[in-house]
Amino acid sequence: MEERIKNIINDAEIQSGLLQLASSKSKSYMVSYPYFIAFFKKFNIKENREELLYQGANMVYGWMPTMLDTQKKKVEVSAVISSIEKLGVESKSKDLEIVSKFMNNSIVGASKLLHFIYPEKYPIWDSKISKIM
Repeated sequence: MEERIKNIINDAEIQSGLLQLASSKSKSYMVSYPYFIAFFKKFNIKENREELLYQGANMVYGWMPTMLDTQKKKVEVSAVISSIEKLGVESKSKDLEIVSKFMNNSIVGASKLLHFIYPEKYPIWDSKISKIM
């Protein structure tokens, strides 16, 4: 999957479509994006475990039309944090599934959270990007 994402990111036609989409939508995302990156750089997942998880997850969900309900799918916080740490080293679907369950069972929410924690490793994957694919 990681190779497919790299190919998608490097495809000029897709890049053009994403840029058109970004420019046609609210500028709010573009303005807030660097602030999100700066917030996540302040934290170390190993030191600020629950604080980063809850603050970060709720910030990311501020970009989504649905309120985050961390109680909807009962997932142990320690399991979510452990999976986030593992995903910083190696992408595994089992860990991505655990993070997704915590994020309202949403791969979109998980991709956004992981992007801000590890911006160089994970792109944001949402419905708008999926439509271009």
